[in-house]
Amino acid sequence: MNRHIIIATLMTVGVVLAADENPEPKISSIYPMTLQMGQSTSVVIRGENLAKAQSIFFRERGITAAIERIEEVEPVQKSPAGKVSYILHATLALEKNTQSGEKKYSVVTPTGISNELVFHVTEDPVIQEADNRNLPAHPIFLNGKIENSGEMDDYWVTVSAGEVLTFQAKGNVALDPSIALYEKSGSWFDPDRLNRLAFNDEPLIFPGMSRNAILTHQFQRAGAYCVRIQGQAGQGGPDSFYELQIRKEKFSINPLRPLMSANAEWEEWELTRSIGSDWMTQLANRSSVVPQPLQMETYRAVEKGNPDVPVMKIPGVVEGVIAKAGEQHVLRINVDKAQDMVIEVETPFATTPVFNPIVRLLEPGGTEIVGNVYTRLNNNNLGMMKSLKAKATFSLVAPGLYTLDIRELNTDHAGEDFKYRVLVRPQIPHVGKLKVQQDRVNLPSGETRPLSVRLEREEGFNGAVVLQIEDLPTGVTSFTGVEDPNERPVLPNAGKIERYQPRVQATSLILVAAENTPGFHSPKIIRLVARPIRNGQLGSVIASKEILLMVVNP
Repeated sequence: MNRHIIIATLMTVGVVLAADENPEPKISSIYPMTLQMGQSTSVVIRGENLAKAQSIFFRERGITAAIERIEEVEPVQKSPAGKVSYILHATLALEKNTQSGEKKYSVVTPTGISNELVFHVTEDPVIQEADNRNLPAHPIFLNGKIENSGEMDDYWVTVSAGEVLTFQAKGNVALDPSIALYEKSGSWFDPDRLNRLAFNDEPLIFPGMSRNAILTHQFQRAGAYCVRIQGQAGQGGPDSFYELQIRKEKFSINPLRPLMSANAEWEEWELTRSIGSDWMTQLANRSSVVPQPLQMETYRAVEKGNPDVPVMKIPGVVEGVIAKAGEQHVLRINVDKAQDMVIEVETPFATTPVFNPIVRLLEPGGTEIVGNVYTRLNNNNLGMMKSLKAKATFSLVAPGLYTLDIRELNTDHAGEDFKYRVLVRPQIPHVGKLKVQQDRVNLPSGETRPLSVRLEREEGFNGAVVLQIEDLPTGVTSFTGVEDPNERPVLPNAGKIERYQPRVQATSLILVAAENTPGFHSPKIIRLVARPIRNGQLGSVIASKEILLMVVNP
């Protein structure tokens, strides 16, 4: 064997052994999922490598925790050799002025801090499933478990005639819950037989959309009714938890819109992001040039065949609604010179896969120049693959009177919520999304750890961007590193991919802890920020990411 290969192999084994000696903690669930502000509640946290857990860390003030005991348990799923599952028992105390909503938490051990999960805080009364199967007055939150496959949890609510209640079941990562309502009907064979009145799982299974089950029902007769919660496909297990919320009013949420990530500070490639009147100003603020005031007018398209087609000037926004099946809207665009342009599409209400807006730009002769449908060839079966995009960049080489054509992909689909906004504007080279692979760093004294950064360059942006880490604690420094480039081969038959994807640049920032740096008892929050260089000067922060840092002495 080659000597260099032997040395490399031994180094690799050493790294693996070192990692196994000091495994990082990982948490998978918390029960109960919902806590009441101003109360102290016993909770159970499941995870791996929690044997020496020291504390529970919260990003917000007003929440404290006391760890009571830790026990080793069988893993929920088959784990690799060396991994052990634990249950951490603790008491969480919430102050009365704690704000409602999702709260992040993580577990601190001598080998570092775990990943973050969330629990829910509410001002409404909260009960546990073991307390009482006859639910008290509403509004109320109930915490429940589906510990075994096929398990069903039944609760009873007493209502008056004509009363309207809304039920929402929210599961954790391991559980997709469903809700059903039953009334006692009885039969000659079974006097306690239940008759199902209503049922709801999520209305549509689609990536990024909520899995919560929501059911609103008006009860015709007074009496006691059964509310049944179970896994959508009979799932269940030690990590399968849910919260059941019952209110007297209808929830003002739209289950057919993707859930926007709470960590997403910038988004321009989703149909659901907002294109407001200051959108172009926001883009210009992320560029390498001093932004200029940009104004855009709003227009209304007309149905195809209407002789009075409005003419839009660039930049401009066209708004409308596909209210009738087969409806097709048109608008003309006056382009006075050759230029690089962008079409952006927003769906303020209904969106994919319910509303699928197709937007095409046609030359004066009627030939399509560009659209928001990305087409490429599948190299496995040579079939054409098409996907809907929220944005398309292109170049117009000649002035003229162009036509913007807008319709729904499925000609038999329409509705009052099929609303769209289409922005046609010049390209504004700018910095897009900043992605950091790590959300936490456990840094041993005397060692280094990388932060892998992905920066999206939009619309031909070629300016310089400065990346900095702020709020570093004493003993920790950062340096810029160079990643080994991932030489991905050019996709054959990829179509006009440059229209529908930004250019991504990868780099690393290396965190270094000095040899004598003492270990932390709790994590520090550091902040990675991005600033463009404008006219030779350092610009303001346009993107940032908070990261938990622990210096450890294993």
